[in-house]
Amino acid sequence: MLIISGISMACLGLYGRRFVNLIPAAIPYTLLMFSACAWAILYALELLSESLPLKILFHNLRFLILPFIAVIEVWLVFAFVKRTEWVRKDWAAAVLIIPVAAAILGCTSPLHTLFRYNFSIDSSGSVSVLHYSESPFYSLYILYSLVLLILAILILIVESRRRKTLWQEQTILLLIAIALPTVINYLFIFGVTPVQGINMTAPLLWISAILYTAALFRYRFLDILPIARSRLIENMSTPMLVLDTSGRIIDLNPAACSLFSTTLPAAVGKPVNGIASDWPDFLMLCRSDRISHSDLTCNREDGIRFYTASVEQILTHSGEPEAKLILLQDVTEQKRAEKALRESESFNRGLVENLPEYVIVYGPAGNILYVNPAAERALGYNAVELTGTSVLSYVAPEYRTLVTANMATRLKGSNPPAYEADIIAHDGIRRTIIANGTPIQYHDSPAILLLLIDISERKRAEDALALANKKLNLLSGITRHDINNQLTVLMGFLTILKMKQPDPSLNDYFVKVSNAALRISSMIQFTREYENIGVNAPVWQDCHTLVDTAAKQAPLGNVVVKNDLPASTEVFADPLVVKVFYNLMDNAVRYGGKITTIRFSVEQRDGDHLIVCEDDGDGVVAEEKEKIFERGFGKNTGLGLALAQEILDITGITIKECGEPGKGARFEMTVPKGAWRINDTK
Repeated sequence: MLIISGISMACLGLYGRRFVNLIPAAIPYTLLMFSACAWAILYALELLSESLPLKILFHNLRFLILPFIAVIEVWLVFAFVKRTEWVRKDWAAAVLIIPVAAAILGCTSPLHTLFRYNFSIDSSGSVSVLHYSESPFYSLYILYSLVLLILAILILIVESRRRKTLWQEQTILLLIAIALPTVINYLFIFGVTPVQGINMTAPLLWISAILYTAALFRYRFLDILPIARSRLIENMSTPMLVLDTSGRIIDLNPAACSLFSTTLPAAVGKPVNGIASDWPDFLMLCRSDRISHSDLTCNREDGIRFYTASVEQILTHSGEPEAKLILLQDVTEQKRAEKALRESESFNRGLVENLPEYVIVYGPAGNILYVNPAAERALGYNAVELTGTSVLSYVAPEYRTLVTANMATRLKGSNPPAYEADIIAHDGIRRTIIANGTPIQYHDSPAILLLLIDISERKRAEDALALANKKLNLLSGITRHDINNQLTVLMGFLTILKMKQPDPSLNDYFVKVSNAALRISSMIQFTREYENIGVNAPVWQDCHTLVDTAAKQAPLGNVVVKNDLPASTEVFADPLVVKVFYNLMDNAVRYGGKITTIRFSVEQRDGDHLIVCEDDGDGVVAEEKEKIFERGFGKNTGLGLALAQEILDITGITIKECGEPGKGARFEMTVPKGAWRINDTK
């Protein structure tokens, strides 16, 4: 039994070598089979020997193998559960300490008493066996091997449960293969054996060997390849056919069945022209006797389909043609995309050619690669004359540094903002343009596309408008000055007249005339402030600073201003926005009654920011909440809040009064998104 078991495991070990490069568990499996073979053969030689020295020799040689079998089985389990990362050199060195020591001590017995000693032959049974005494280290080695085997079984159970493969046939077979010899061996150690003095583990190892082989190769490999091949071919979206040398169909996948409106049983064995009689180009490709590739078209119900077809010869071991493999790759969407791209390119070229704006494409060196007709007309040169020249040669000298820096930034992949510059045409005429660019591929090379918008006429109109406004402002200033002078004269004569005619019945008329003169003066002052609204571009301004500045200018008296606006918060508004805060404070003091405090704060509502000005005065009556922003309404000139509304409206900021009458006024300024920010650089 030992000899048959050894020969069987040697054959299985040779069989396992075929899969060393295919299955991770094949290496420990092969080592395990050869180790078990050596164990069985050496055990047989030990039992066949009659003399004590020979029995001791074959017995000791077994320990070149036995201490490492448990380690190999742990390795095999690691590979089976796909935990090969656990097989580490540092761990292996630690695990092998006791097996290596056992191998050395076992092979050198009976020269010492550190392992097995006091050897003798026991002939009381049917077979003479070796008898010996055991050292404490030998007991440690036996226990250590048992721990390793139990560990292997536990790892196999835990990992298989985690992968939900515990109850699969291959896992159960492997558990039995490990457990069976372990149980038999340790029963023998504890004196339980059917044949006195004989360890039945080695004679029965062939059973575990068959179980190992079935678990690792039958279920883990031999069945996988056909399944993988089947799933690969069956799930291919590419139609595939196999023809014999006579043009008959040997095989075709579902994608090919769908293409040719057939089934596998109906097509196999029939000539290929039976399924593709209306596709002559395909049939011609099938008759090709060499490796070839071709582009084919096919009329389908959903329209024309485009295919890239290839024919591969399948040869015998002697190199003779045996069959043809035909693959049809559907490239319809690709062809449609190419057509759409060509149409898009044609459309884009037509669009660029007819744009009124100037389009210039230049390369990394700044040389012009393309100009559209509008740019040709603007520069006064034709495309041939412009191509290859430098972009900078058409830029006014004072703008060349700006343009050079912008070009360098774009070539580095950044996207700088549009800029304004002057270009000089062939006839010397200057044109003011706004230039913007973007990186493109021009004839498969990197380039920059410049879009130039001519704003020359707009600049002239702006300059003319600015000059007209300047003249109007000058005229307005002179007129205001003259009117104020006349009002001063009028007020002087009224004073003299009142002194010369001290008639009490006329006092009421003198007061009305004086108030009218004061209102006229306030209106003149309003026109001076109003003409400055919108003259300068809006800028970012610190809200906290605006309140502090206005508080220093406003006639507050004993009223306290609490500035709760956060520092570094900015609003995008007209430069005159400080007058808004001033007017709010001035109105609060004038009309708030027993007011003591004015408070500025900020709130968030629906994604917008609200700047809130509230006081503890008398408030605004309900019927006047809308009227207070009308020009001329109020007890004074009625121009402050109207002016504030005009200033805020420049950048889309709205203002309304939301206070409760009798409990103080509350003005909410709603700042839209984009007009509010926190400046972290301060």
